[in-house]
Amino acid sequence: MSHQEEEDSPIQAFEEQTEIRERIKDILGKFVACNNEMNEIKSQLKTLKETKDTLALTIQDFMKQNSIDILSSGGVKIKYVSKETKKQTSKDKILESVKERLGPDAFVALLEELEAEKEVSIQETLKIVK
Repeated sequence: MSHQEEEDSPIQAFEEQTEIRERIKDILGKFVACNNEMNEIKSQLKTLKETKDTLALTIQDFMKQNSIDILSSGGVKIKYVSKETKKQTSKDKILESVKERLGPDAFVALLEELEAEKEVSIQETLKIVK
């Protein structure tokens, strides 16, 4: 290696690091801008969903009170459907039922065994800290 190449090496390294820093800075700026835009869109979507839900309740009430199964407007048909469904059993109810059947000691042992068998996973995310 010549004397000139030895002198250029630290300068080149510094210039490369400066370029990398600028690229990272640019990428971070784009990331933050994208995140902010997504948050704004999420907020707008939430507002639209709330408006839609309010309108849907109004339409449902109207259709139910007037015994209307299908409404038609501007080529769009809206059908009112009412059906019975069973609620799922809550986690607390299941745990209480298992505890009653097994007894407190066996129940605690079962919970400890299940906890020990849990698979561990790692989730990596980026969070913007203000």
